Amino acid sequence: MKLLFICHLTQHTLDDTVRAMRYLGRELAMRGHEVDYFFRRPQDSDEQPEPISLLEWPMRIAPLASRKCQQKQYDIVLATGSSGWCLSSFRDWLLPPETRVVSWYLHDDPAMGKPVEPLLEDLPDAAPDLTIPPIPKDCLLRQLNVWTVEQALKTQDGCFLTGLEDVHHIRRKYPQYASKAMYQPRGVDAKFYSPQRLKQKATPPSRLLLIGNNHPEKPIAQPVVEAFQQILKAHPQVTLTVAGDNQLPSPDELFADFPEPLKPALHSVRVQQEETLPDLYLQHDLFIQPHRTPAQPLAVLEAMASAMPAVVVQNPDFQEVVTHYESGLLVPPDNPQAMVESVTHLLGNPTLCQAMGEAAFETVTRCYTWHQVCDIFEVNLTRILEQAFA
Repeated sequence: MKLLFICHLTQHTLDDTVRAMRYLGRELAMRGHEVDYFFRRPQDSDEQPEPISLLEWPMRIAPLASRKCQQKQYDIVLATGSSGWCLSSFRDWLLPPETRVVSWYLHDDPAMGKPVEPLLEDLPDAAPDLTIPPIPKDCLLRQLNVWTVEQALKTQDGCFLTGLEDVHHIRRKYPQYASKAMYQPRGVDAKFYSPQRLKQKATPPSRLLLIGNNHPEKPIAQPVVEAFQQILKAHPQVTLTVAGDNQLPSPDELFADFPEPLKPALHSVRVQQEETLPDLYLQHDLFIQPHRTPAQPLAVLEAMASAMPAVVVQNPDFQEVVTHYESGLLVPPDNPQAMVESVTHLLGNPTLCQAMGEAAFETVTRCYTWHQVCDIFEVNLTRILEQAFA
C-alpha cells in the first residue's frame, strides 16, 4: 500500500496531528507499506506572499501536493480537513483516478460554507508547470462557497476522527455517510513510557502541568486562573507550568490575568524539540486539562504514559482513556470549583496520586501503543480500498 500524509497547517513541535502522522507512518513503513509526507506551513511558503487565509491555503497547496501524486501513484492520500476536501472535490484535475482521498480529522465548523472573502481571481497559479489542467477560477470560487462537512463527506472516501464525540455527531447528522466516519485513536511512542517513576516512593505532588498549545489565543482561561488561586491557598508549595510550542505567548501575556503574588509559582515552557517532551512530563506530578477539546489530545496519553494521573474535563474522548478515580479524575466542564476539589484532593493524597499514575501507565501500555493503534489504522485503510474497488 502506498500512502501520502498531507498537513497544510503544521505549527511546531507540539502539533498533535503531525506527530500522529509521523508515528503511524513509521509503524506502517515497518510493516512494508510505502509512506510519504507533505507537511507545509503557510508562513513557510515561498510560492505565495502573506497573508494567506484558511480557505485560500488549500487551493495553493493542493496543486503542489498533486505534483507528488503525479510522480508516484498513491493508493490513499490522507489530508487534514480542507486540503483533503480540495483534493477530493477537484479529483479530476489534481489526482489520478485510482487514488483514494481520506480526511484526517473533519470538524463540523459553523463557518464552513460561508462566502469566501479573498478575491480568488487574483490568485496566481501555485504550480504553473503542472502537466494537469489548472482549476477554473469560477469553479474554484463556487466550490469554496459550498464547502461544508456534507460536501466533504460526499466527495471523499473516508474520514478519520480521533474524537468519539465527533464520530457520533457526524453519524447522527449525516446518516447517509455514516460508514465514512471512522474512529482512529491516537497512540504513544515508547520514549514517553516512564517505568522509573513507578519505582519512586509516594511523595506529596506539587508540580502541575498544562499543555496549552491547542489554545494559543487564550491558553489560560479565566476559570483556570480562579481555580489555581484557590489551589494555592490550600497548598502554597504548588507550581503550575504551561507548556506549548513557539506560538505560546510570552510569560507576561500568558499570566496577565493572575494576581501578582501568585506569579512566582507560574512557569512557561516553549518546547523547541519533541525529544524534550519526555523530560517535561517527568519533571511534573499531575497533568491538568481544563479545556473541552474536539478530539483526543496526544498530550493526555503521553502524560499518562509517564505515570502521571490526569485531571481532565469530562467528555466522551477523555472518558475513553481516563477511568474516573482509577487512572485520573474527570470533572464537569466549566466548573472551576470541581477542578479545585479534584486537584486539591490528589495534592493531599500522595499514595492515591501514585496509584492513579500507575494505573494510567498500565492503561496506555495495554491499549495505546502506536503498534496497537496502527492495527486499527490498517483495518480502516483496507476497508476503504475494498469499498472503493468492490
